[in-house]
Amino acid sequence: MFEMQFRSKMYEPQPSDILKRLASAHPDKLDWYYGINGHPYSDHIRHSFSNQAYRKEVLHQGTTHVAVGFVDLGLLLEGTLQEPPTNHSGPLHFVGVELSSYAVAKTMVVWEMLKQSPRDPAKKEDHMHFILQAWFSSTWSQGTARALNSAISALCTIKEKYHEEVQKLLRHWVGTASVSVANARREIAESTTDALSSIGHLLKKRDRIALAQYELTRDFAIHGQDGPACGNILMHSCPDGTPPVAHDETIFSAFNWFDILKILREKKTASLMKAAELWALDRITKVADWATSGMVSVELICAPIETVVPEIAARRPWTMSWSNLCDYIDLSDFHSMARDCSRNGDTIHYGYSMNWVLNVYGVFLLDYMGPHLSTLRGKLIEQANETVRQKNKAMEWSQYLRFPPPTNPINTTSHFLAMTHFRNWGDYFFGLARESGPCTVANIEHVGIGVSPLSTTGSNTVAFTWTYDPLVSFNALPES
Repeated sequence: MFEMQFRSKMYEPQPSDILKRLASAHPDKLDWYYGINGHPYSDHIRHSFSNQAYRKEVLHQGTTHVAVGFVDLGLLLEGTLQEPPTNHSGPLHFVGVELSSYAVAKTMVVWEMLKQSPRDPAKKEDHMHFILQAWFSSTWSQGTARALNSAISALCTIKEKYHEEVQKLLRHWVGTASVSVANARREIAESTTDALSSIGHLLKKRDRIALAQYELTRDFAIHGQDGPACGNILMHSCPDGTPPVAHDETIFSAFNWFDILKILREKKTASLMKAAELWALDRITKVADWATSGMVSVELICAPIETVVPEIAARRPWTMSWSNLCDYIDLSDFHSMARDCSRNGDTIHYGYSMNWVLNVYGVFLLDYMGPHLSTLRGKLIEQANETVRQKNKAMEWSQYLRFPPPTNPINTTSHFLAMTHFRNWGDYFFGLARESGPCTVANIEHVGIGVSPLSTTGSNTVAFTWTYDPLVSFNALPES
């Protein structure tokens, strides 16, 4: 039905279609779409965890990594930790800089829970479930509240002056007795958009049932037979003035889809949700071992990055990750700030853009309107569907995913069209960097090909690795 609508010569985009294409009703964005340049803007919302799939970045002991706009500890969850470079020693020092006091406070709690992981294997497995619930689940099983209270109490007894808003959150959480499961369910229902259900993508009944339960509850890694005991305080109990939670949050926006399906293939009796839990347990156990052994230390700063640039530069970061900060500030200003943070040299930068498509004409089906383009729209839909079919076959996803995908053609065609434009945008992005000095690019990668079809975000994300130091060489890296 969707495809017939777009193939019609009579089709004209509705206001809702234009808003979907622009992801904004801001006058500047509307002016840009109709011929006048404008800049994107962002509403302030609260993320329980990342809305972009965690990437397998390489980190080194004995160095400092600065994560700007980190949201959570996903970089550690999926990253690899290598031996120190020459003339370096000690742990990896992870420095997170984040404007969101909520992200800082919650991540402090999660890291403290990781540091308190017991060494006894039986107790440790339960504790890993407690951490995953605190991080990703709407509700908790028995024991999670005790583990969380222990972590928050430890943070509140440390003689350290936290950011005022971070301190406010910690005190609120330590003073919250509990949140009922009913209240957690109500808040999840209010933040869920019915039209974004991903259940129809799955072929196997077992997986559809498991995903339906998750979409209705957002419960994850609930351990034991008794089910959830209470709601997640970190998610469902925040002081007045805390930004609202993002709609339609899903672990499938953050977790590695390739690895989850690999587990699903190897453990044929596991459901999709069980495979996701096994993936997360493996990763969280790794990070817990780093935390308890002292291989990694974590320091979190609640501040706008532009106010701490000299401090960051003085730490001589070996690597820096920027999340998608470049989506929200002038690109030239972004490069100027990133270059300044690495003024002492030796720094490799990681970053990505999720919103570049919103400012590039020709990457959405809605950019090809009018009766004279109806045939072209039809061909774009066919080519996009064929690309999906080939990808599912190549990745061995066909036995799990329905084809054609039960989704709006705007989604499938935007991914297809983005593949033809992302390198040009990347060249433009780094061309701006070179206007003010050296800039060497290791790779520009469209990561959408591996994004889960169950994710509500990130299907057109472009990621890149680069340096401003002319003495750093990427010759040893494979070409993207």
